[in-house]
Amino acid sequence: MKKYILIFYLSFLFSITYGQISQGGFPLSFQKPMDLDEIDTKILKEINSDKINKYEKNNKKGKLLIGINIPTNFNTENSGTWSFLENGDKIWRLKIISKNAKAISLYYDDFYLPDGSKLFLYNEEKTSLIGAFTISNNKDEKRFATIETIGEVTILEYFEPVNTNKKARISISEVCHQYKFLKSGDCQVNINCSEGNEWQEQKRSVLKIIYPNGEGTYLATGVLVNNEKQNYIPYFLTAAHNFILDNGNFMGHEYYSQIKFYFNYEAKNCYGSFSSENQTTVGAALRAYSEEDNGGDFGSDLMLIELTCGLIPQNYNPYFSAWETRGNLQNEFAVCIHHPSGDVKKISRAENIISESFLNGDNTHWKVDWVETINGFGRTEGGSSGSPLFNQDKRIIGTLTGGPAYCDGPINDYFGKFSYDWELNGEETHEKLKTFLDPDNTGIQFIDGINYWEGDYVKNIYIDEIKIFPNPARDNIQIDIKKYKNENNLQISIYSVCGNIIKNYNIIDNKKKIKINLKNFKKGFYFVVLKNDKKVFAKNKLIIY
Repeated sequence: MKKYILIFYLSFLFSITYGQISQGGFPLSFQKPMDLDEIDTKILKEINSDKINKYEKNNKKGKLLIGINIPTNFNTENSGTWSFLENGDKIWRLKIISKNAKAISLYYDDFYLPDGSKLFLYNEEKTSLIGAFTISNNKDEKRFATIETIGEVTILEYFEPVNTNKKARISISEVCHQYKFLKSGDCQVNINCSEGNEWQEQKRSVLKIIYPNGEGTYLATGVLVNNEKQNYIPYFLTAAHNFILDNGNFMGHEYYSQIKFYFNYEAKNCYGSFSSENQTTVGAALRAYSEEDNGGDFGSDLMLIELTCGLIPQNYNPYFSAWETRGNLQNEFAVCIHHPSGDVKKISRAENIISESFLNGDNTHWKVDWVETINGFGRTEGGSSGSPLFNQDKRIIGTLTGGPAYCDGPINDYFGKFSYDWELNGEETHEKLKTFLDPDNTGIQFIDGINYWEGDYVKNIYIDEIKIFPNPARDNIQIDIKKYKNENNLQISIYSVCGNIIKNYNIIDNKKKIKINLKNFKKGFYFVVLKNDKKVFAKNKLIIY
């Protein structure tokens, strides 16, 4: 924050949880003794307070810096220690030390795990564990990121079964030395206080994000938004200034695939300070942004990205929030849901909402004054950047650019107008929110939010597994549909892991096996669904290699 002082209906069809960062379980070393002193150890150049102060001083856009990224070149070929088990399975382990780090997270410039393999990360005390990462975490762009393990030591442990015919690629390009954990000010109000009672759907659309930007790792907020088609494309609205480098350029497109999204990061009650949830995904692609406004200085600070993590798991229970494009405001109050200082989710109430410019723009922002509520005097902080401003109708009307507000300080902030985001930041299609949220140019001015449970297909789930041979496959597959010979108007649809339809096949003869040529499909994960216009009958995952 600038300071001045599918989802898609298919996720119900599959019990696997593609899209979550990890699959759970424990590494082999937790189950049988293995000497950690015997593995290759990399001690990184120490990050001292002078270097931290230098980075924070150079943080010109006021982003919330939480870590310094240390360039590395560690991979399974030049680092780590391989161990061979009696049955032929293999274990690769690498220990990384960044002295005085509060936590360590990793960025990968080449990441591929073969079928059957697993990767875990944990700290030396084995009190902080993430994983297992599997073949489902592979991405076309090859980049990846893993969330933090607590402390100055992180250990990677990779398991590879004996029958694997492909090599893993685990190439660590940067290690984030996280040098601080933050807590928001005492004025803030938890989302599960009474102030949040009427906002329980909207809160599920607000996510915390942690991302690399240049030589640092930063923290911000944003919101999942509905679109005119209501097809659960996971569009995520935040603020452009979060992704601008200190030299004024936007963050490279390749780094969006390393953004980490934290769902339901909130305390269970009004006075808690800890979230028990570890619901995360990784990866996004840039969609719409205000290219020339320098992060809200001349425009509305527009930034829309799309999660590319795969299916958002069912238990994350996301909500896609409502919005409106009308620039007039006749409401008496508004609400912001946010992650100040990266803390558990908070809620703040605003009044005296007026149209104003932030710096050099022309009525590009809403200026709001925060007001005291029953349980506090919630305002924004660093880390709140990109958070949504909801009107009384529970529709998004803006996203936070910044302002002077903080606990015991000024009470006003500026939110880039959703109405300005819509089509006023520039003439290019990528400068208009309308391009993605109203792709058919219907002229829609507002839309309500949507729960995943509202999807029509969710009501007609029939958990059956369609037979595909071979699977994994390279050239062709055959799909056995004889079981459904009495059904009418059958169709086979192949979806990407993000829920986008890749190909539809109308079935003429239900009694035969259907042969599909995979020549024009890229390598990766897909979902095959057998359905008609009334019901989903069967499904399965498909791996193309």
